[in-house]
Amino acid sequence: MKYVIKNLSSFIRTDRLIFMIIILCILCSSLALNFSYGLYYNYKTEKTEYEIDLNSLVPTIAEEKTLTKGDLEKISLSLSEDTLSAMEVIYAETEIPEYPIMDYGTMYMRYTIKNGQFQICETTRKAFEEEGQLKKGRYITNDEEKSGANVAIISVDAQEINESLKTEAGKIKLFDKEYEIIGEYTGAGACPIVPFLTVPDDLKLYGIGFIFYKNITRKQYQEITKASQDIAPDVLIFEELQFPDDDTIMLYNNIIMIAAFISIISAVNIACVYSYIIRKRSRDIAIMRMIGCTRKKLIVIYLGECMTLAVALYTT
Repeated sequence: MKYVIKNLSSFIRTDRLIFMIIILCILCSSLALNFSYGLYYNYKTEKTEYEIDLNSLVPTIAEEKTLTKGDLEKISLSLSEDTLSAMEVIYAETEIPEYPIMDYGTMYMRYTIKNGQFQICETTRKAFEEEGQLKKGRYITNDEEKSGANVAIISVDAQEINESLKTEAGKIKLFDKEYEIIGEYTGAGACPIVPFLTVPDDLKLYGIGFIFYKNITRKQYQEITKASQDIAPDVLIFEELQFPDDDTIMLYNNIIMIAAFISIISAVNIACVYSYIIRKRSRDIAIMRMIGCTRKKLIVIYLGECMTLAVALYTT
């Protein structure tokens, strides 16, 4: 560090004008860096606050209107692959006579669609398998969901009803079909869990929802609401979401890019100015090399000078 201080002192005495120029350049660059950071931070904060923070879309069913399982299936299949791949799960709630709502709760259906094929919700499967809800057997597979296989996971909390619905073959009878029992679960309701495609199309639904991995975009929202209106007119009521204006978001992005560009130019300016100064001090460098200073030490000394001036002026 002492060589850095000595070199700076010598530099001030012998090349005062050039030293003042570099001080001015560093000050200008420092101001530009501070300005660009402030610009970036302010507009980044405004952009974050302006963007919508919602990853679920849960419409309500209008009074005196009916939404069926078949309607939801058509709505789901009419959505684009991009929208479907962004969804973590599509779910529906219904009631079935065999399991009274007051005693045993709601029947839930959860699924996703990939490449036009119905699949299980992986989040739900992991919850059942890894969090101990699945007490016996296994969860439904993608092949069973895709093909609409008659398989069911029954609840250990509704043993009396389950026993009354079992056939002589040990299966459970629902929707005039016989389902093979592949597992038992607890803690997530009492109705059986079956593949979505095995549920009758005319079954009345009491609630649906679309859950996304990330925040919903304007395009996704418009696509779902349009599909719902086309297939089940005036049945689903969606929350009015205030999406940011595209022009405003573009303005924020452009300002952030300008701030980053100013920072880069400022850093390059400091580097170029000091590179010029080093070339002007070639005589000093030659003398230092003659008395035994290595190239590595020279680089360290001049980097030290640069950092000392830059840090001191920038923090000021």
